[in-house]
Amino acid sequence: MFAGFSLVTAVLVVTIFNQTFPACYIEGVGLTPFKIVSEYVISAILLGAMALLLKNRQEFDPVVLRYLIAALAASIVSEIAFTNYVSVYGAANLLGHLFKILKDYFLFLAIIDTGFHRPFSLLLRSLKQNEKALRSAHDQLEQRIEERTQELAISNAQLRAEIAERQRVEASLRESEARFRTIFEESPIGVEVVGLDGKILASNAALQHMLGYGETELNQLHFIDITDPADRSISEVLFHDLVTGTRDSYRFEKRYMDRDGKSIWTQLTISLVRDDRDQPVFAIGMIENLTERERIETELREVQRRLMDSKEAERLSLARELHDGPIQDLLAAIIHLQQLRMDLTGERTSEAAFVQDLVAQVSNTLRTICGELRPQALAPFGLEKAIRSHAEDFREKHPELELELDLAPDGKTLPESTRMALYRIYQQSLNNVVRHSKASRVYVRFDPLGETILLEVRDNGQGFAVPEGWIQLVREGHLGLAGMSERAEAIRGKMSVYSIPGEGTRIQVTVPRNGHQDALESIPAGFSQSS
Repeated sequence: MFAGFSLVTAVLVVTIFNQTFPACYIEGVGLTPFKIVSEYVISAILLGAMALLLKNRQEFDPVVLRYLIAALAASIVSEIAFTNYVSVYGAANLLGHLFKILKDYFLFLAIIDTGFHRPFSLLLRSLKQNEKALRSAHDQLEQRIEERTQELAISNAQLRAEIAERQRVEASLRESEARFRTIFEESPIGVEVVGLDGKILASNAALQHMLGYGETELNQLHFIDITDPADRSISEVLFHDLVTGTRDSYRFEKRYMDRDGKSIWTQLTISLVRDDRDQPVFAIGMIENLTERERIETELREVQRRLMDSKEAERLSLARELHDGPIQDLLAAIIHLQQLRMDLTGERTSEAAFVQDLVAQVSNTLRTICGELRPQALAPFGLEKAIRSHAEDFREKHPELELELDLAPDGKTLPESTRMALYRIYQQSLNNVVRHSKASRVYVRFDPLGETILLEVRDNGQGFAVPEGWIQLVREGHLGLAGMSERAEAIRGKMSVYSIPGEGTRIQVTVPRNGHQDALESIPAGFSQSS
């Protein structure tokens, strides 16, 4: 830049001395246009310099800046005054030179005076500015450090709280694990931990003693290996539902096999355990030995069956005695009266006819009683035919009731005890409808063709609130439903009663063909309170 400035200066000097520089003043004419335009150009340049100073004022000391601005302003006024130059002694020339002097004075104050009295304002201005910027940066850094320190303090407090919470959780977990371990090891009932693949991961002493296996030996088996063959299919289905998420737990009476191959009745309750991501991890099974209870229940069922068989035998004996004795005598009396009527005349004939009708009514009544005591169609033709035969008599006696039958033929495929028990339940159900339901329609369904034999009696009567247990009805003298339930249990069946006041009643009896009723639900056998 300095070389360029020097070159321009040299060119101007040369043009002045060789008289090629444009004339600025002509005697008798005054200033030339070149001179006037040049003054305005110089003034514009000075204005630009003033603008640059103001733009970069942060680089200058405030006092020095004011003096420099004042010097530039005085120079601009001086240049404009020279545009009105007339003579050496003219006012414009005087004014221009005065402002030149004023300009020099301001420059003196800005550079010379300040340089002598306050040299650091000129020499160390940049240093001061850097110091100021550094101080500002330092203050900002201090502020950021303080904010960061506060954030770290909060984070530390949160971390300490999290550590304390984790320590509390870990202590609680250790306590829970110790409690579980105590329950697991000292529980009087069997406990097993089963992996998702069905392998036994752990077992307690009660289960090992129940099945006759050692801990190491039992913990290497699959749960199917110790399941009775009769229950393996249902066990596999339920466990598959458990590990696939279809169910979270299940319970049923299951038969295990001990080391010697002996079947052991148990009550199995098994639940799925999940991790914190809700993913299945393993299953825990609680196994209660029901062998003694099953033995007692089997003996009770046998006692009930024998009592019922004894009652049915007494019924059969009574029906035979009535049929072979009084009924035959009555039939003979009817025949004799018929012959007697033929020999009588007048009023005696009417009296004989009355007596004959009365004896016939007694005979029919005894026949009906015999049919109730021992349905004639049940033994030779099966339950379906026996129900249809009974339904014909029922319709004649109760024409106000619409009786609808949906019966599948069974022939003699069912055991006699099963046919008799189901017939008595059907018979008692219709008696209850007549006595209590106030129904207008009764529906009877019998299906012996599936794996489970089904008998259902449904009415549209007034319904009732099903009690929590049959014992309440027994205490009130209502023995019908309780007796029906006992008959169902005697053939290893299950009776359920579904009723709501005002919505009718449905009685459903299911009897497994294999003689074993799976109890997967928590509702006690023979009892239900749903609609």
